[in-house]
Amino acid sequence: MSHLVGQKAPEFTVQGVSASGDIKSYSLAEFKGKHVVLFFYPLDFTFVCPLELFEMSKLAGEFEQENAVVLGVSIDSEHTHAAWRNTAVSDGGVGALNFPLLADIDRHMMTAYGVANTSPNVALRATIIIDPEGMVRIQQLNDLPVGRNPSEILRLVKSLAFHDEHGDVCPPSWEPGAKSLSPTKESLLAYQAEAH
Repeated sequence: MSHLVGQKAPEFTVQGVSASGDIKSYSLAEFKGKHVVLFFYPLDFTFVCPLELFEMSKLAGEFEQENAVVLGVSIDSEHTHAAWRNTAVSDGGVGALNFPLLADIDRHMMTAYGVANTSPNVALRATIIIDPEGMVRIQQLNDLPVGRNPSEILRLVKSLAFHDEHGDVCPPSWEPGAKSLSPTKESLLAYQAEAH
């Protein structure tokens, strides 16, 4: 299985629906200088997908505070995305979301990012985090029945930004303000001694 971590993120230009509901073009290049979270999901008008998007929408402002943009991506067209947003939640829609939904109808993005499911031919629940320099730093794949935790994705963005600024590494469950460590044996032993 190949991975993209440490490699330049594949470029894309696709249509999508903005947070305000407008249909427009999106490209990776327009987000240079920001962390980009590609939040791939299988299909609109399904079951786990809206629950993930609701949770991600609640945190969109916190991602923005971290110089990060969230882009939802599925194989649905921009028109299907718009219809899903314009359908009441009580009728299976998602209503207004605080981040765009991109239309990967030709499946180029899911193929380029290595997140394609084989049967059905949709994207896995995949999270790709691209750093401000355009490098893939996180690539996570979930099987279709298993939803993701957007709070953990936000923590990963914060961890990457912290490491890039300070050089320290972030242990599991690290949050801003918590202890980090230098990538040395001495720092690890001191961290372990303090933690236990």
